[in-house]
Amino acid sequence: MRALTVLTAPEGPRFTSPFEPLLDHSFLAGLGWDPVLQVLAPREGHPCLPWAACRKSGCENRANFGNGLCRPCHLKRPADAADLAAWLEEEKLWTDRRGIERPCAVAECARPRGRANGLCESHNQLREQRGLALELFLLDPRTKPLPSLGRCRVNSCNRRAVSVSRRLCTPHARQIREALHADPDLEEKEWLRMAPPIAVSTTAALTGLPRLVQIELLYALQERSKRGTKTPLHTLRKVLTVVRESKTTSLLDLEVPPTRGNANYHKTVLAEMRSTLAMALTTPAEEVKKDHWNLRVLGYHGTIDFRPITQQWLREGAKHWAEEELPRRRGSAIGMVVRSFVNHFAMLSESLRLHRDDGGQDLRLLSRRDIVQLTTWMGRLEQVGDISARTRWLKLAQLKRVLVDCRDYGLTRPGQPLAGLADDFSLRRTDVPRPPEDDDIGRALPEQVMVILLQRLPDLERASKTRSARAAVELMMRTGRRPDEICALSLEGAIQSDPDGGFSLIYTDFKNNRLHQRLNIRSEDVAVIREQQVWVRQQWPGADPKSLPLFPRHFRNGFGMERINDKTLYERHREWIQAMDPIMLDGDIEFDKDNIFPYAYRHTYAQRHADQGTPVDVLCQLMGHRSMEATQTYYRVNEKRTRDAVSSLLPFQVNVRGQRTWTGTTCDDSSANRYAIGAVTTPLGGCHEPSNMQAGGRACPFRMRCLGCGHFRTDPSYLPELRGHLDGLLRDRERILAASELADWARTDTQYLDGEIEASRRLIREQDSKLDAMDAETRTAVVEASKVVRKQRQLVQLGLPQPRRNP
Repeated sequence: MRALTVLTAPEGPRFTSPFEPLLDHSFLAGLGWDPVLQVLAPREGHPCLPWAACRKSGCENRANFGNGLCRPCHLKRPADAADLAAWLEEEKLWTDRRGIERPCAVAECARPRGRANGLCESHNQLREQRGLALELFLLDPRTKPLPSLGRCRVNSCNRRAVSVSRRLCTPHARQIREALHADPDLEEKEWLRMAPPIAVSTTAALTGLPRLVQIELLYALQERSKRGTKTPLHTLRKVLTVVRESKTTSLLDLEVPPTRGNANYHKTVLAEMRSTLAMALTTPAEEVKKDHWNLRVLGYHGTIDFRPITQQWLREGAKHWAEEELPRRRGSAIGMVVRSFVNHFAMLSESLRLHRDDGGQDLRLLSRRDIVQLTTWMGRLEQVGDISARTRWLKLAQLKRVLVDCRDYGLTRPGQPLAGLADDFSLRRTDVPRPPEDDDIGRALPEQVMVILLQRLPDLERASKTRSARAAVELMMRTGRRPDEICALSLEGAIQSDPDGGFSLIYTDFKNNRLHQRLNIRSEDVAVIREQQVWVRQQWPGADPKSLPLFPRHFRNGFGMERINDKTLYERHREWIQAMDPIMLDGDIEFDKDNIFPYAYRHTYAQRHADQGTPVDVLCQLMGHRSMEATQTYYRVNEKRTRDAVSSLLPFQVNVRGQRTWTGTTCDDSSANRYAIGAVTTPLGGCHEPSNMQAGGRACPFRMRCLGCGHFRTDPSYLPELRGHLDGLLRDRERILAASELADWARTDTQYLDGEIEASRRLIREQDSKLDAMDAETRTAVVEASKVVRKQRQLVQLGLPQPRRNP
């Protein structure tokens, strides 16, 4: 086979580019970059530029149908399955993947073939004129090679010209005929400059673009690929089309706002490329001088905009504060947190503009009065409903902190941005309102909701098209860790075995900057992690396991080293919850799905521990709280819930004769407290006998014969215990009556058993009859209150609620 003739693209004018020394030519060669033809042709299955070839022989288009064919081959495929196999073996194309035409079958002919018989257009016309078969035409002494017509006149095209009149390749000759037919006034020179190259779907041609733009595109693509970000070639070709149509001489001069949606994904890619170029042209020292920071330059994510702060002294102070604060924080949301604090500077700036004639431009004129105007303005915003009480407290509390930090950082010293700021221009402790009472009672999810969510977790995996989101959410439910702590788990170091044979979760508490924290986990939690580890190793078999995260992201992650971030996890979780069918609780009550969010699982974990009596110091350590004040919230919730339940059950309390002991019309907290103080708990109810109460329930003068004592009280929450006690009494009586080795006097104990059995049955009948006589709403309230009270009387092994199994 003869070697293909390569037509070199003409050299354009060389531009001095700061990105040219940054190009890694060996890496670009691995991407399939041909610097001579200026074409990207990556290999099949490339991790960053992946594609699958069409099954048609000779066709190197990308397969985009389930049958493994490209769109043209899919439309032309034979309907008969027997003909399909032979059709797939037929040669299709006359060019290779880079767009280089195969030569004419006539020896030494410089023109490309354009027919299935292997001849160029001119030689095929001569063959038809002579009426010869192909073999005879090639042997005919009159058949001579023809000279080349030169390169196609389209700026971006590497093909050789075929049309004698227009000096264009076959595809471009057809395209210009169609364009002139549609627009007779079309300027041919402009069309030749703007026409895109002819390339197959697995290549991207940079021909026809200015050299500076080519270097910028190559550098941006190089950096994206080194990060493991995937760039589909059809998306890259759309990017090249936008760049060509813009007539720009530099990507940095091209403004294309990113938009959502797959159809506009190329605009997002182009915006990311511009951001990569801009980041390479600056340094951290230069970036912090700007009024709009790209935090990627500083090693973080996101941006911070200081332009809403109109006072120059305050803006510079905010920038100095942010520069000091960024290195002090940990986690994936550093930029978002610092940006929220910068917004408090903007809030102060707005207050100064509203309340001062000079807009607060001269900081030497500021005083305590400006702080009073700020706090009054915030209070007025709360009164009219523009902000909530919690927002007002949070903004003022955090602004108080940043103003103190500015003084601690020395920003009020001579020569610094805040030099000359009055000492009384600061928020005092009394200026910040008390935080609103928030017992988190609505944040901990009910047990029934958790059971339903566990059952519907497979829907999350199907919707997100990856296992990472589903496994991360399940592990949050089980361990109560924060979303960023779960997302940052490593593949190899997520769990470690303990000396006692158990396992611990190894994570980083970013909020408090605590590394390698340990949390004892159950075997079910370990199983979730083990299954995820197996899945990750199968997805990236050639990667180093030590460099892989436990929850890698699904998209733009060719090397597997990019982890899913908490923002993406929140989005996937929200989509899952919104697409879910209504969550119905007992009594056909629909649960509000707005209360289900990732952080709610942490509250549920803490509340579950508080309900089961985990000591407050232990729970404080488990939750990673800085102080026990936050942990005590869950115990206050538990106490309030229990108090409400006891108050609900008090009107239904009865004595041993089944008579109600509460005669009032209402039951408030003071009444419930009085009854709680005047009683001691027993296995079947409460005892009000004074001497036994004084001894804490250990000095019953009647030998614990509760069901025959007038001091005994019980309520519907003790029904399961009463039924269990009755079953035990019946078994004891039968055992005594059947025993042959007992003396006669010992058998008389069955008289006591008969009386206790009858008393138990009477109490159970009375409670059941009262429950049956209640309306549905009251009965539901009593049942729920009984569940809460019973939970306080029993200790169970902590873990996620399990779905009920049918017998």
